[in-house]
Amino acid sequence: MEELVDRFHYVLSSSLTEKLVIKIGTLEGTTQKPEYDKLLTDPLLKYSGLNQEGCADLMVMAVVYDKKEPLALPVSTSYKTFTSRWNWNEWITLPVQFSDLPRNSQLALTIYDCVGPNKLSPVGGTTVSLFSKYGLFRQGMLDLRVWPNKEADGNFPSSTPGKVKGDGHDQMQRLAKLAKKHRNGHITKVDWLDRLTFRELEMINEKEKRCSNYLYLMIEFPTIIIDSIPHQVVYFDQDVEEVYQFRTQADVVTVPDHEILKENLVESKHHKLARSLRSGLSDKDAKPNATVRDMLNSIVSYPATKLLTNEEQDNVWKFRFYLSNQKKALTKFLKCVNWTQNNEVRQALSMLELWAPMDVEDALELLSPNVIFRKMYLTVMKTFCLTLSKGGADYQKTKDYLASQQKFINSLVMLVKTVISEGGNRAKKMSKLQQLLADPNAFKFNFANFEPFPFPLDPEVYIKGILSEKASLFNSALMPSKLHFVTTNNAEYVAIFKHGDDLRQDQLILQMITLMDKLLRKENLDLKLTPYRVLATSAKHGFLQYIDSVTVAEALAKEGSIHNFFRKYHPQENGPYGIAPEIMDTYVRSCAGYCVITYLLGVGDRHLDNLLLTESGKLFHIDFGYILGRDPKPLPPPMKLSKEMVEGMGGISSEHYQEFRKQCYTAFLHLRRHANLMLNLFSLMVDASVPDIALEPDKAVRKVQDKLRLDLSDEEAVHYMQNLIDLSVTAVMAALVEQLHKFAQYWRK
Repeated sequence: MEELVDRFHYVLSSSLTEKLVIKIGTLEGTTQKPEYDKLLTDPLLKYSGLNQEGCADLMVMAVVYDKKEPLALPVSTSYKTFTSRWNWNEWITLPVQFSDLPRNSQLALTIYDCVGPNKLSPVGGTTVSLFSKYGLFRQGMLDLRVWPNKEADGNFPSSTPGKVKGDGHDQMQRLAKLAKKHRNGHITKVDWLDRLTFRELEMINEKEKRCSNYLYLMIEFPTIIIDSIPHQVVYFDQDVEEVYQFRTQADVVTVPDHEILKENLVESKHHKLARSLRSGLSDKDAKPNATVRDMLNSIVSYPATKLLTNEEQDNVWKFRFYLSNQKKALTKFLKCVNWTQNNEVRQALSMLELWAPMDVEDALELLSPNVIFRKMYLTVMKTFCLTLSKGGADYQKTKDYLASQQKFINSLVMLVKTVISEGGNRAKKMSKLQQLLADPNAFKFNFANFEPFPFPLDPEVYIKGILSEKASLFNSALMPSKLHFVTTNNAEYVAIFKHGDDLRQDQLILQMITLMDKLLRKENLDLKLTPYRVLATSAKHGFLQYIDSVTVAEALAKEGSIHNFFRKYHPQENGPYGIAPEIMDTYVRSCAGYCVITYLLGVGDRHLDNLLLTESGKLFHIDFGYILGRDPKPLPPPMKLSKEMVEGMGGISSEHYQEFRKQCYTAFLHLRRHANLMLNLFSLMVDASVPDIALEPDKAVRKVQDKLRLDLSDEEAVHYMQNLIDLSVTAVMAALVEQLHKFAQYWRK
């Protein structure tokens, strides 16, 4: 038994820019055939749908009214043939947004029958207000009375009301109100009893409808879901107190076309004729002329995000045998296939046996980030869990490991929450953290000593405990925990556990950096990157691998310069600037790698506190809260190259700076050659709720693609990168913002 719901979740109508959708369900009751005197007057009526045997092919026309005036053009259900009952079961989109709906707006629904060429006759009409008397947008299903032989009246009050009191069918309305209360959580839910009750309600409604002389149209209003929670829409006019000057004539009059997303029958017929089975034999020997051959080569080189036009798709299909020896063309061909046409599918499958196999990175282009990908993931996940449950000893061991990891993370989250809620300063919270980690009974988990299992952050490492005395908290707003894990080899693995932060975006960027590092190494280019591990264990917490390092800001504050920092750990008299040559080489390479990568991914909010240095000379970035060009700082430079970084290379006239520029060009050219792989992987994250991608999911992949400048030749790309570096080095605003950041950090401390 569920408890009564006390909370009321709502959203204001003025804040919803979505278009209104209504589901047209079923029509119950009997219709009257045309009378004989009307048939004599208009003989064509004998060909009308209502005069035929069985269910006529009716259509429903919907329009939103306010004060007798329609707010937009009417929208109709699609053509559908019926056999034993009228059942459209179709969601139709009205060209009116929620935010544009007036308080007294009404939905007028008219059922029409075709009685001749371009001639419709109303079977009946019904009208219902979109907002209740309390200003709530209607939800759920409604049975509306249909007034026979009338078009729906949009007046207020209407002469064709769908809900009528005292019409002899009060039982239906009373039960409908009780069902609404149950749906809204105002009546206690009992599963077994609810099933019996609603079955009885359906029988009562059916009986009432059969006894009535009216038709009843069932419609359904949408449920507004925000953050996985159903919300009520409350009417609110945001501009009720504002005064606008009325213009008698608008500059542009917008007329919505409700058929714009429907199938174009002419194009569909052309498509079927162009790809019919008869074209198969002739296409085998088809050879493109020079113009078409150039177009096909361009199509094959298109990035994964580019959609093919109808003409391009038809050409790929026509010359599929010619293209079958090019493995890069296979993905384009498969995306041209209409997988709902059986004849076309049979031809496409036979082509797969002839085609040269594609590379794995090209195959990723076929993994759509929408429902198909989600279904595939759920299927794989279900199969994986089922296999573990039914498998042998090794499978059971893996299943136990997964359960242990989940229990460990759940307990750790509760522990960290307790520490954060502890009163006092950071030292007191740190003492509480160490105390709870040492307590064998804290949260029903012994953190100091537990059965070994793979560390979720790095599954190749098996952990068996946490050294409580070494645990600490970072001095930041969220106070992440620095934990020293004991491995089965009695070594220490240091990791950071963050609570209150969504690490999915960081995880995506670090995965992309890891991928780019592997691609560059494949080209024999080692840029000394530091792709540390990140694992988001939920949308609110996760692990990060700890790399022993200091921020550039801290190195400058303590040592005065990056050179002094390196000289402190790796001095060499005959080395450049008194530093070991390999350290300077590592520093220059890592600067080049991260400059190019952060440029491609549009990483923002860069300052000397999220640039880190290791004693071995590596520079690397952390905290990727802003990506894809988003940046809280005004006028950020195109490449994240600070004055201090250049000084660490010896200045713009030094050999190391020239080497840095050369490494940047080389890395940029290599990564451009693997654009498809990077863009395909990035496109798979479009629907993964990554914050900066979710802002503009339709533009996310395009932003990365634009940074790669695939429209340029290699020589042009080098010149382009040269200009980017020069602009970044001379950026005045970036230096000013860095000084402001230092000032803010000083006062914060």
